Amino acid sequence: MAFGAGAMLGAGLGGMMADYLGWRWEFGVQVPVIMLVFVASIFALPDGLGLHGRQAQTVWEGMKNFDFKGSFLMIAAVTFLILGLVRYRPRVFPILG
Repeated sequence: MAFGAGAMLGAGLGGMMADYLGWRWEFGVQVPVIMLVFVASIFALPDGLGLHGRQAQTVWEGMKNFDFKGSFLMIAAVTFLILGLVRYRPRVFPILG
């Protein structure tokens, strides 16, 4: 119910803000809300969340297990896919033109 109400109100209010205040306000309004949610999550989320049977790690220990190559390849693939769709859409994808 909350997701449906948020999606409905977000689209309507976002469109109204873009029409009356300009599209740049869409980004400016999000910053205080994101900061508020971030601070609230620091206090509301438990410490051991998601650590079923594992030990807690520091950020630096967790970065040792992070897949940097895979992340870079995924970012590059999505970037070039979007670039290709935007640049060559009239010839390759006439339905998008």
